[in-house]
Amino acid sequence: MRNGIYRVWARGPEARSSSAVVLRDGDLIACHPVFGFFGQYAVAKGHFSAAVSCRRVNRNLTPVNLPALEAFELTLEGPAGREFASLIGTIKEVPGFRLPFEFAWLCEA
Repeated sequence: MRNGIYRVWARGPEARSSSAVVLRDGDLIACHPVFGFFGQYAVAKGHFSAAVSCRRVNRNLTPVNLPALEAFELTLEGPAGREFASLIGTIKEVPGFRLPFEFAWLCEA
């Protein structure tokens, strides 16, 4: 994965949602209508891993694919290329939670 802005799609059991994320030198930041995300990522030998802190920023909307928690830690893992990653998100506070994410490079940031 290279530095830049990525389109992100999450395919949950109830809906598919999209957003954008910025990856730069190991830092990850994103905003969604319900949550703000910040964390660190690493890519080694074609494997992407990230630890992302998620904080609710809008209490007027109900999240579709993510839990209605005020804050949680999201772990992303999966295969990655230079401009694309197919990841699985897990949340240790929510046993059994698994959400597929796809990252696709959009442009430089």
